[in-house]
Amino acid sequence: MDIHVTNMEDPTLVYQELRNKLEAVNDKPGPARLLLQCLEDNNPTQQAIMLKTLAVGPKLKEAASDATLQPQRLVCVDVLVSMYLQCTVHSSLRGTLVSMLQSLPAELKTQAVDKLSTQVKELLVVPSERLRYNINILGLLLENFSMGATVVAKNLPAVLNFVEKSLEVLLVDAKDVSTAKSSQAMQDCTTVLKLLTALLQKCQADILALITTDHGSHESYLLAEITCTLYSILQFDWVLQACHSSAGIALPATIRAFLLNDNEATVKAVFAILYPDHSTEFLNEVKLKKLHKFLQSCRANLPSFSRLCLCKGILAKLSPEMLSTMFDNQCLLFDVILPDILRLCNSLLDSTSVLHGSYALTVWSTKALELTKSVTVENTRQQLILPSSTMQQVVGYIWQHWDHPLDGVRHQCREIFRNILKCHVKVSNSPVREDADLLDLTKKVFSEDWHKRGKYIALCCLTEEIGAQEILQLCPQIVTRLLVLMSSEAVTASVHAKELHGKLSKSHKVELTTQFHDEGTSKWQEAWIDPVLDLLCNTSTSVNRQTISDCLSSLLKTSPESMDFIVGRLTTDGGSLSKTSDAKLCGLIACLQTAHSLRMRNLQTHSSATEMMLKKALTHSKDQVRLSSLSLLSESHKQTDPIPGPRLSLVLHFLKYNLNSQSPSFRQQTCSSLKKLFICVRDSSFAAQRSLRQQKKKSACETSPPETPQTEQQLKQYKEFLGKVFEMLFQGIGVGASFARKVTCLSLLSVMLQNLLYHTSSESIAEVFPLSTMFTSRHFHLLLECLADTYEPNKQLGLELLTVVLKNAPNSSVHLKENDPLCAVLYGICETLMESVNPHDSVTAAYILRLLLQHSVDVKEWSLNTGENSDQTLKVAEPSHSTASLEQDVKDHIMINTCNILASLVGKLKPLVEHSKKDLLEVAANCPIYGVIHCIRSLLADVDMTSLVPKLEWGNLLDKIVDVCCEVSSIVSPIVQTAAPEGYIPEGATLVDAAVTQVSLKPVSEDDTTSQEPSSVSSQALLICCWRSLMEISLLFGQFAQKAPMYQEDDDPQGVLSVNQVLKIGHYFTTQLLEARHLGAFEKGKDGFIKLCHRLWRSEIPDLRKLPCDWLKGLLTSLQDYNDSSLCATRRSAGLPLFFECVLTTEPEEHQQAQLKSSMEQLLSLASSLPLPTDSKHTVPVVHALNILKALFRNTKIGEHIFPYIVDGVKVTILGFGSEVWAIRNASTLLFSILMTRIFGVKRGKDEHARRNCMSGREFFARFPSLHSFLLDQLQLAVERIQSCDSSVDLHPSLYPVLIMLAKLYPSPMDGASSALNMSAFVPLVQKCAHSTVMKTRAMAAQALLPLIPAAHAASTIGKLLRQIKDASRIPQNSVHGILLQAQGLIKTYCRKDVPGVTQEDLESEVYPSLQSLSWIGSRSNPCAVTRALYIATVEFLIFDSNVGKGSHPLQELRSTLMATLHTEHQEDSSDICGAAALNVGIATFVLRCLPHSSRVITNNLVEPAGVLLSLLTNKHYEVRQKTLEFLNKSITEQQNCLTASGQTLEAKVDGTVVTVTKGKVSDKLETTASPSNISRDTDIELDERLHPLLGLCTEERIFQQLVIMVMQTERNSEVLPHLLQLMCTVMPLRTFPWVITTPSSKQVTCGDMLQTLVRLGQESTMKPELQAAVVSLSSITANMLYTSSEPQVEMGTTLMQYFADWVGLMLECAQPGKYVEVRQAVAKGLAAVTGILEDGRCLLGDLSFTLWRALLILLQDEDEVTRQTAASSVLLLSNNRQETSISIQPTLALHQAVELLLQSSGKKKWRPCILLLHDLVTGSPDLEDVFPDGQITTEVVFEKGETNTYEEGVELAGVAAQSLTRAVGGSPLVGADVQSNLHADSTTTGHQHPSSTSVQELPIDTSLILALIEKDESLLLDLCRRCSSLKTSPVFVYHTLYGRVCETLYRLVIAMTVLLGCPLLESTFVADTVEKVVEKVAHSTICQQPLPSPLVKQALACLQDLVK
Repeated sequence: MDIHVTNMEDPTLVYQELRNKLEAVNDKPGPARLLLQCLEDNNPTQQAIMLKTLAVGPKLKEAASDATLQPQRLVCVDVLVSMYLQCTVHSSLRGTLVSMLQSLPAELKTQAVDKLSTQVKELLVVPSERLRYNINILGLLLENFSMGATVVAKNLPAVLNFVEKSLEVLLVDAKDVSTAKSSQAMQDCTTVLKLLTALLQKCQADILALITTDHGSHESYLLAEITCTLYSILQFDWVLQACHSSAGIALPATIRAFLLNDNEATVKAVFAILYPDHSTEFLNEVKLKKLHKFLQSCRANLPSFSRLCLCKGILAKLSPEMLSTMFDNQCLLFDVILPDILRLCNSLLDSTSVLHGSYALTVWSTKALELTKSVTVENTRQQLILPSSTMQQVVGYIWQHWDHPLDGVRHQCREIFRNILKCHVKVSNSPVREDADLLDLTKKVFSEDWHKRGKYIALCCLTEEIGAQEILQLCPQIVTRLLVLMSSEAVTASVHAKELHGKLSKSHKVELTTQFHDEGTSKWQEAWIDPVLDLLCNTSTSVNRQTISDCLSSLLKTSPESMDFIVGRLTTDGGSLSKTSDAKLCGLIACLQTAHSLRMRNLQTHSSATEMMLKKALTHSKDQVRLSSLSLLSESHKQTDPIPGPRLSLVLHFLKYNLNSQSPSFRQQTCSSLKKLFICVRDSSFAAQRSLRQQKKKSACETSPPETPQTEQQLKQYKEFLGKVFEMLFQGIGVGASFARKVTCLSLLSVMLQNLLYHTSSESIAEVFPLSTMFTSRHFHLLLECLADTYEPNKQLGLELLTVVLKNAPNSSVHLKENDPLCAVLYGICETLMESVNPHDSVTAAYILRLLLQHSVDVKEWSLNTGENSDQTLKVAEPSHSTASLEQDVKDHIMINTCNILASLVGKLKPLVEHSKKDLLEVAANCPIYGVIHCIRSLLADVDMTSLVPKLEWGNLLDKIVDVCCEVSSIVSPIVQTAAPEGYIPEGATLVDAAVTQVSLKPVSEDDTTSQEPSSVSSQALLICCWRSLMEISLLFGQFAQKAPMYQEDDDPQGVLSVNQVLKIGHYFTTQLLEARHLGAFEKGKDGFIKLCHRLWRSEIPDLRKLPCDWLKGLLTSLQDYNDSSLCATRRSAGLPLFFECVLTTEPEEHQQAQLKSSMEQLLSLASSLPLPTDSKHTVPVVHALNILKALFRNTKIGEHIFPYIVDGVKVTILGFGSEVWAIRNASTLLFSILMTRIFGVKRGKDEHARRNCMSGREFFARFPSLHSFLLDQLQLAVERIQSCDSSVDLHPSLYPVLIMLAKLYPSPMDGASSALNMSAFVPLVQKCAHSTVMKTRAMAAQALLPLIPAAHAASTIGKLLRQIKDASRIPQNSVHGILLQAQGLIKTYCRKDVPGVTQEDLESEVYPSLQSLSWIGSRSNPCAVTRALYIATVEFLIFDSNVGKGSHPLQELRSTLMATLHTEHQEDSSDICGAAALNVGIATFVLRCLPHSSRVITNNLVEPAGVLLSLLTNKHYEVRQKTLEFLNKSITEQQNCLTASGQTLEAKVDGTVVTVTKGKVSDKLETTASPSNISRDTDIELDERLHPLLGLCTEERIFQQLVIMVMQTERNSEVLPHLLQLMCTVMPLRTFPWVITTPSSKQVTCGDMLQTLVRLGQESTMKPELQAAVVSLSSITANMLYTSSEPQVEMGTTLMQYFADWVGLMLECAQPGKYVEVRQAVAKGLAAVTGILEDGRCLLGDLSFTLWRALLILLQDEDEVTRQTAASSVLLLSNNRQETSISIQPTLALHQAVELLLQSSGKKKWRPCILLLHDLVTGSPDLEDVFPDGQITTEVVFEKGETNTYEEGVELAGVAAQSLTRAVGGSPLVGADVQSNLHADSTTTGHQHPSSTSVQELPIDTSLILALIEKDESLLLDLCRRCSSLKTSPVFVYHTLYGRVCETLYRLVIAMTVLLGCPLLESTFVADTVEKVVEKVAHSTICQQPLPSPLVKQALACLQDLVK
């Protein structure tokens, strides 16, 4: 701890005195003069620097030879000593002085010692006001300072006396009632004890010399007194734990010194302290005579923690030889201290004690390891090997604490385990790799679950001892397992798996290299590199590629030469990347990025192969591939290296297609990569400029003309690149951009400007980034539009960009000056928006105000407009002419303007408050209060309240703000405090329409600022106004509490917030949290109140510092007495728990959680008192207490401190289940849920009983031992209740929570090692729960039984359970069911091969015979359907799902018996039996699973697989049909996945042509890659042998016929149909086409009929999404088969065309954004299967194919990423002529390609529908009633629903489609319409040749169609302009939601007309007249005449005017 200056003399006076001393001898140059220079600065850090710089120490040595400098030397030594005594503990000067003093010559060193000794003597005074300073000085003298140790030794008697007296004084002070004084005294006492320990260690010889010379000396007496004091400290339970710890270490050291280092006497004394009752025989020995009195006093038992600290001290201070001394056959190390430590570790549960216990065991293991070096006694050697009982106890502790929550405990467990392994290896005689004990221990570690952290730590330690090869032999799959774990979402497992992976790989490489030399490296690469590459390239595995890349990085560091091996594995065809597969491309990019980060391989970007590879990767479908590729382009090993042009072009290519990513992670990483690129561009340009200047200077000196430098070309490339990026990013923030694009562009603009302008002036960067020239009014207006964005981070980015640009572009045409008309417009916008009923409008107003203030705009006139008198505004001081003070003048100007605006806002708020008192409803409708308060809060957020100028005016202003906010709170609080805030209306109010809030926005004119008038208002609008006002006040007060300096006296120059104001704020928060009922009101109150509490706890003002404690005590008293009826009595106590959280979580650490402990005790006491139902007065406090406890247990900030109260919390909540009051039971349920999370951790998976969500029983009861007896007692009561109520339902309330807790446990390998943790007592009680009459109880008991049964006893327990139900007549069916559930649970848990302890012999003898004897349960002789179904399911699991059951003869017999009796039973009618549905499903499942094996199982020919399957499909119970179809689909899909993973496919051979069928999920696509002409109608399909047997059954004629009939006629159950259609998707392509099915009614069914039926089915409005998705999938397959089967050159019939038309309509309808995502995905997959129909090369479908194109383009802009990517795969197939490509592309690129392909596929025959579709894409087919209803601005409601598809970008699509439409009409390329297209002149979007080279005469251009479209667009434009004329000119319109729709529609219509008018076949006069008419009409419309006109519309008009130019 630092020595504060306040504990020493005034350093200024000290240094002045030292300077005077030096001045007195400074008569000639010497060390005194140098030292005097060092003392000119009082800063110790500067003094240390000067001492080293001036070399004062060497000068002192040189002066030793000069006698004239003798006075200077003596004075300098004195000064250095004085400086040393002024140093703080961690001062850098102290180390410098120590080094100088210790290097002095001998005579000067003697003088320094004398000087130090003299000064130290003055410090050794007790009591002293500077006691802590004196203690610290003594401690510093003993810390790495030999001279200091000499000084202490010289004054040793005085020092010992000082220590003894200090301890005495401090212990008296520690008992003081003052908490602060007591705490400080105990901290000082701890420091003294540390000083004593250091003294005994450093001055040991001197102490022994003192005691030896005179045994009755005063020093011996002091040591004896110190010894007694130390033991007294250990006896006190009220001192700090740190004090106990230090005393425990000091006591053994003191005793050892006192006994003159006599080993035997020391050991006996220690033994007497630990076991006073067993040491009386040697207390009277001569050696212990001096300690006789002390040892006699050590009779009282020490507190547990003190005893633990003493054990730790004994281990630390006694040598291994002393610890191994034997007494009465007992060794101190093994038989005394170790059992004590283990016992104390089990009894002490608080975090500090557990940590100390683990450290004590670490010290023990270290001593044991040291003992192995000299151990000779065989008994001691045997205790140091692993099988010994001693080591087993330690291993048990380690196993129990591997996963402890404290990192320190887990770290100590690692050290303990490592030490005991080393002990075993050193003592054991067998070779390490053949050591059976080590191998057994390793196997035991492997048996642990992989989610346990200790497993990895143990394996790391074992690897160090036995080597990696042994680990790999024991677990060959560990490498792959670790890689999967490293990439998992479990962070803990990932980190530890990574560590183990690195440890194993390094060790294995060393071993292989040593053993095999050069071949070892290749073996190592195959073992470690190949699995990593497999995961990186395995696209079907969900892995964290970043984690795997980190692993690869570690492997490459271990073996750098492996990079060539990796490239060789991932490239094909001799290293060519042109044919790289998709998976290998992903892996290769990841590997290249890793190598690049390690500087192992530089990318040659000029290489065509590399550039092509990167170009594909930059538009890859996977985010990580694109990001990795961008990272390769952005990063340079040296920032000043030139960046090649191709590399910059690739970055532009990336930006073109990746700015609209919906992934926040992708956007963030993109910004990070481009930030690096911008920095490289900046630094490289500066380097190029420097080089250019040097070349010019060099050429000026030479006569020869200079060559054209390459640097000029480089700077030109940079300028073009930055200009294109700048325009591209601004294009992405305008109207029509999606949210993702806007936020990405704003972020990149911010990154771009910040890094290009960082530490540079605009002139220095202007060479490549001329910001003043580039930034225009268009860009300024775009940024102003961003301030209206509904996403606040976009507002913030827009404000930051405006600030940066206006600051760094002073020469730009855009500026904000005081008299600028734009400022007045913006102020008018602010005034209007802050009165809006839409909350985001007030946020916009605040951002505009902040913009104006940051640019020093004078606000005087605006202040007058808001009603403030001019006298109240502050005057702006005249600016200073000094350059140095110019920046400060600007800050002062901004501060004064801020104060004026805030005063104006307060003045605006006061009339609203007065009006609210009269009519709050009217204020809520017209001008809600929260808008103004938000503006005040937003402006104050930018104010530094610690330096407010002028202070007085600001103080008065804050007074007014606090007062008016409190007044607002008093007005609106009654609304949120009512019993039902949502429906509350004040008395006397009139509601016109209470259903919907409707507030019209009247157009705003220049002379009318009151824009809002209420038509009607509801209670909902009133509530919004109230809770939002309170929310803003809470956040505002939170700012005050966090930032404003507080003061108590009025003359305090630093404070701005008085104590009275703080009390008002505190009263406001307590009122809201304790009385408000609305979540919005008290939720934000917590955010502000927690800041206030944090500030108050640490305030220097006593009145404020005690406030939180007073609030807490008052509230607890109020809860216990419940005299305060104002507390909110809701179901979850509203804000009351938040109040306790705020106060208790902010309590300072130095208070040692005193209030938390007190509060927890009182709350637990209150919660445990359960009142009667009639005692309503005491019910509410109990509910409050339970809810508060729930909040505190849930809070992670106090998690460790609240851990000791978990046991009491569990007891309280379980007992609360038994309350007769529903509210208490409900609150107990919520608390129980939180406690389960606190104990077992957050749920990490779907299975609540998975090992990751559970804890071993040993660990659980070791942490909470008292719960063992409590849970056992509660379970006993519950079982007695069950046994006493045989027929009725009367459950004990504690039953379910106890069973839930038991079910959360699982067996541990260490169970049974300790009898105290015996869980077997629960087993009979849980088994008795199986007889309950409640099914839920039986199920929970079965789950709870699992962790109670060890694996070794599982088989016998199952046998015992099953034998209980042998006699069916004596046991009810409930008991049969319960016992079967328990048996089934044990079977599923333990009857597996991977579970050790259960052998096949056990199963054969116990389980199988019992099941066979109970076969009657599964037969018809059992009348209970539930138990029959359960028995059948159990047998089914053993036969099919457990590995142990395969090949078992008893099970095969049981399967045959059941199959023979059950295969016909499902046809019987048993619907009237309870549980019949479950039984039918169970029978069907069993029969289905037996079908593939029926020919080998049934020999009596009673079972025909096809007949059984047909009967199941025709079963009258829909559950049976559903289960049958589910089973068929699941089985076929599983086999398909296995075949796909192994590189195989299902194939059907047709005329020698292989048809490959790929099957996925319900709505996955089904693709056939055979040519249609090769499929003959008369040829049967030869099924591949790898087809699933069930799939083969489904292709049989009668089964297929039944499936078709079900689809067409019989099956209409919505639960069955999706599975039926999914199965048909698999079966239909395997049937010969065309097929005809005859129904039972002799009706012929064709494929066309099925398509018609499917379309009709899909058009039903009430259809479920999964069913509609299945309909779409099957109809797509059917349509594709019909289309491909049509004869060439033959037109389709009318009926078939109608079928296709209906189907196309269905596909388009299902592709709309309003449909469910499953349906849209099915459409996308369906389109991928019908690419031939999309192309329609034979023109069979006419215009219908374009409808499918429209659906495809819609899906490419879908909001769902999976849907877009699936649609992109369709485009990829089309662009590759329906051949599957290996490199996938992202949807944005696919959209560009799709529009290109649309034009290419149209041909001359389909020019007209193609033009119509492209035209619709450009215009968007607007409906003006939706865009702008005829009349005024549409009504805005408070809850406004956003757009359906937030990803769709109309402007972007219009730009893409306009390019194709331009080529279609034969026009010239569009200029200015699509900025991004112009930036990329190269046609990189697709590999196809654009048809732009086609001449106009070759195109079938129909001018009549073009003229009709022009006329249509012109009509729409004029109509829209007419509608907009109803608007008055208003600046607010820019921030209205209507603005974007109108501007986007105008833009798209104008662009469409521009393209159409560009047709060369149109007359020039017509074009000119039309352009002039449209431009005039649009330019004079209200939209373009707004004060802030739209840049988008202006851009479109410029394009249109370019036609005429």
